[in-house]
Amino acid sequence: MDTIELNLPRELGQHLTGMDNMFFQLEHPRRLMTICSVWLFTKRLDINIIFEALENLCAHYPRFCMVPKHGTLYETPIWSRPYQDWTFKDNFILHTLQGASTDCLQKYMAQEYAKSFDFEKPLWEVHYITGLQDGHTAFLWKAHHSMSDGIGIMKAVLATTTSFDPVEVTKQQLEQLQRRRSEGNIANHWHDFVLERQRQQRKKNDRHPRHRTHQQQQQRYEKAMHKVGVLWHQVIFWFLWTWQLLVMVTQQVYHELWTMSLLVEPLLQQLRHLILFPIRRLFSQRKPTREMFYDDDQTFDKLIAWTDDIHLTDIQKVQKGLGGGTKCTLNDVMLMVFARSVRRYIQQHQQSSNNIKPSSNVSLRIIIPLSFRFPTDYAMKNVVTGNMVGLNTGAADNISPTTTTTLLKQVHQRMMTVKRSILPYAMYHVFIQTILRYFPFLMMPMWMQHWYTDIPHAIFTNIFGPTNPTLFGGQEMTGFHVLPPQAGKGSISVGLVSYCNKVNISMLTDNHPDYPDLANVLCKVFVDEFKSVLAEASEKLDNDTSGCSDSDEDNGAHVN
Repeated sequence: MDTIELNLPRELGQHLTGMDNMFFQLEHPRRLMTICSVWLFTKRLDINIIFEALENLCAHYPRFCMVPKHGTLYETPIWSRPYQDWTFKDNFILHTLQGASTDCLQKYMAQEYAKSFDFEKPLWEVHYITGLQDGHTAFLWKAHHSMSDGIGIMKAVLATTTSFDPVEVTKQQLEQLQRRRSEGNIANHWHDFVLERQRQQRKKNDRHPRHRTHQQQQQRYEKAMHKVGVLWHQVIFWFLWTWQLLVMVTQQVYHELWTMSLLVEPLLQQLRHLILFPIRRLFSQRKPTREMFYDDDQTFDKLIAWTDDIHLTDIQKVQKGLGGGTKCTLNDVMLMVFARSVRRYIQQHQQSSNNIKPSSNVSLRIIIPLSFRFPTDYAMKNVVTGNMVGLNTGAADNISPTTTTTLLKQVHQRMMTVKRSILPYAMYHVFIQTILRYFPFLMMPMWMQHWYTDIPHAIFTNIFGPTNPTLFGGQEMTGFHVLPPQAGKGSISVGLVSYCNKVNISMLTDNHPDYPDLANVLCKVFVDEFKSVLAEASEKLDNDTSGCSDSDEDNGAHVN
């Protein structure tokens, strides 16, 4: 533990930042600010290697051996030492499941997730879980969001593995980005090569007098046509550029106003109550209305489930087949499938519970975390905020390929609008990191916290995991799942994570009788929806390929 003592002064005595303190103050027994990850293995782990890894974790990341204390109305808490005899082993729990199935593992995880941290100890826990079928084991990580954002925590715990190098992973990501950029420049290099060959040919022709007169006339004609062509191209270019800019600005302004309306509405509601206090019973406070909402208090009990791994090649096939010419990302595809899954579940639930015609169009509000980190920044800190994306999920149960393409295009456009938004940047740097850092008493009251957390249907986060097989505790990791904190009642916590060229979705929901087994049902619906989308993409690619082949054959027959 000497190495831990040497590293403690770097963080000891420092105040929590505004963002750290916001997550610390947002903690509520019914919606915990807990980031969770589980690693799966086919064999038992070596306890000694685990303890050595945890000791190194505390030595290199001091927040794993400190607690926030001594907060006041005018000062954020200070990173302090825990109780005197604390060791990292106090945060280690060994558990043997009573059942050997994955369902038992998920129930145990949900049970532990719902437990608040002991604020006298560092705000993290690890659970070594045995008793799974065929000797499989699991390793559960829990950490409070006030310690760091999801990227910082995941990179820190992954640094305990024996085959994960954050610097090397970043280098690989930068190389992939550079490779994509260089591939995009091949056409430009070929164009320059063709122009150079043409210039050389013109110089060669100039040496022959018989070509000179004809060539001068040809050059004058080409120059005149070139000027006309350049002028026409400029007119078209500026028209399209102006139109695209107008559309983009319109979408951006609409998004900013829509987001601001969500932020201002509870204040207007409170003002209305103050003005109409004598007749407030006639003007009761309106609650955010959305699907999967219920009137009771948010449940303490939670549900956790996840999907099987999905190959990146299948997602790339969807991007190519249904992207519609847009540069849609992996995140866009998975968010589109998730939106379809929620819509399908809501329609089925409405039909079964109310015996009424289900809504043809379900509008979703989903929080997207936005990181302000540099690519090589792996420090334990909160450099994240979020923005809301609104999605209209369609107008029919059986989605045609055209509608799927339209939905994917909508998701991509609105995600780009979210990323361009200046509101998260302003909220992070101006309000949270400055005002809440030095005036923590300005934190919103509890009724307003309930309002804001009840607005979104889900929180959807994306974490990039290791690209190569990773070892921990002497064994290779075979599964990797991540869960962000949950918002208000009825909302869904969604974690998208990649590992070894595969991705999976994990979900956490409330355990409420109105929506039984919600997490597991949503995961099953997600798998079905992805298979349907993949089939549509494959069919479209096959049709495009066969169409090109038929066209080539027709051209060949015509030439002959």
